[in-house]
Amino acid sequence: MSLNLAAVLVVLLAARQAAGYPCTPARRADCPKPPGGLALQQVPQFITVTWDDAVTSQSFGIVQQILGGLKQRNGCPIPSTYYVTAQDTVPAAAQALYLAGNEIATHTLTHVAYPSAQEVVGCRDWLANKTGIPRQKINGFRCGRLVDIG
Repeated sequence: MSLNLAAVLVVLLAARQAAGYPCTPARRADCPKPPGGLALQQVPQFITVTWDDAVTSQSFGIVQQILGGLKQRNGCPIPSTYYVTAQDTVPAAAQALYLAGNEIATHTLTHVAYPSAQEVVGCRDWLANKTGIPRQKINGFRCGRLVDIG
């Protein structure tokens, strides 16, 4: 196991323990009840997986170690959203993620905290030109350093 993967797993484990959420398969009675009187089996479950920054050979490899081979109940792979910076991204790696069914979104050209419109639109244009992902399929945006500009 790589050092990066081990670090991610430690952080995820710590976050789970810190949350102290009482709802576990062993303690279903402590779980909140589904809305509208739905049976638990009728309630869809959603987990959103997102990634930030450049898609490099290293980050691509880490993602494959974490998600590679995991499947949804229907047998389909687990899709993610990648908020990609143009700076340092390997276009072929971003294209491979898109072709595997993942969403590719912008995260600015150069990972600035308070981006201009050119940083956002420029990143989308760069992604479309360098990866071949259709421009109309690149819709999402996350601000650099998770700054709230809204």
